[in-house]
Amino acid sequence: MRQIDFVGKRKIFVAVSIALMVFSLVVIFTKGFKLGVDFSGGTELTVIVESKNVDVAEMRKALSDYNPAFEAALISRQQSAGETSDMSKFSVVISRFFTNPDAKQALVSHLKEWFQTEKNADIEVSFTAVSGAAALEIRSGTWWAVILAVVLILGYVTFRFRFVFGIGAIVALVHDLLITMGFYSL
Repeated sequence: MRQIDFVGKRKIFVAVSIALMVFSLVVIFTKGFKLGVDFSGGTELTVIVESKNVDVAEMRKALSDYNPAFEAALISRQQSAGETSDMSKFSVVISRFFTNPDAKQALVSHLKEWFQTEKNADIEVSFTAVSGAAALEIRSGTWWAVILAVVLILGYVTFRFRFVFGIGAIVALVHDLLITMGFYSL
């Protein structure tokens, strides 16, 4: 069995660890996190196409022809109990708010024209605003949960072993969390 001398090579491992933490901090503060519409807010469109031969790729094409930024929209095909077989229903989540009625009408007109031209089908579109307000409460609660977990870990390790070991456990936790968040932020 091969043995690796971790203590003898500690300078290399510490340097790699510090480099990863610095890299993670730089990425977190420059790029930030890509929050979904549930956390940042946006608009959900429900699009009903009177044709069963429409798939998600065609819906994405219709949206990206209107605005290339909509190519990143989250699109899912929905099946409901009362839906007839000659219809396709889609949920489209866009990280943009449509507060201007003219912008809504322009998108609806484009989609109607696109589906009439490409599929010879009529459509119905409804808009729903998705608020990011609940996400602020969730993020706040998350930070409180992390702080409580750190205090409880420190308390347990101090009670069971020694306070110094608890500090070591918290430092290791922060190290792992920081590197993980940095790579998640990419």
